[in-house]
Amino acid sequence: QHHVDSLALHGIFGSDEAVREDIQVANADSNQPFETNLSKSVHRLVSPLLKLDMPGCLIEQIQTDAQEVGTIVAKMLPTAPKLIVKLEIMGEDTCSRWHQD
Repeated sequence: QHHVDSLALHGIFGSDEAVREDIQVANADSNQPFETNLSKSVHRLVSPLLKLDMPGCLIEQIQTDAQEVGTIVAKMLPTAPKLIVKLEIMGEDTCSRWHQD
């Protein structure tokens, strides 16, 4: 949790405390397969984490999870125009109504 709190404190993801990528699903360019575009997008999402002292295994897990879930969702909804992948910070000031540790 201290790594996440540090990200929130330093405003790494901006005032929204989130970064987002939109990846085209339907009618994807055959020269750029969906999985390639997804991988590039996920890498851009985690790139701010590389600038900090985040554990490499955490960054790798985030990338793996986003790619696996994104691939499955795209297969389930192949006619969707796009897949939105978003990485959000849930620091100390999260809504305690819904989130309990």
